[in-house]
Amino acid sequence: ASWNISAVNNNPFEFWVSTADSAYNKLMYDVEDYMDNPKSNQPIHSIFSDAMFDELCWQLTEQDVLNVDSLRQAWRTDYRCRPCFTRFIRDKALGEKRLISMP
Repeated sequence: ASWNISAVNNNPFEFWVSTADSAYNKLMYDVEDYMDNPKSNQPIHSIFSDAMFDELCWQLTEQDVLNVDSLRQAWRTDYRCRPCFTRFIRDKALGEKRLISMP
């Protein structure tokens, strides 16, 4: 399972709704603040482990997805060590591909 925060779906962090619910508004402001000022910017592999990535690749292979070897190479040489916020979630090139993006 995954959470594509750039997809059009029921993701509450993608659509900010006007409401009088103060708890909802606080949550949304807090998430926005955290994304703008992360207290931690650890590498992706500390959140999405190599074991999790291997499981993902296995699942993709089971579904006959092509180019899993290229994905493994990109993971090893680029993505796994990227800081999670500054060079992944906020990466404009990934956002342009609609893989993941933040405004």
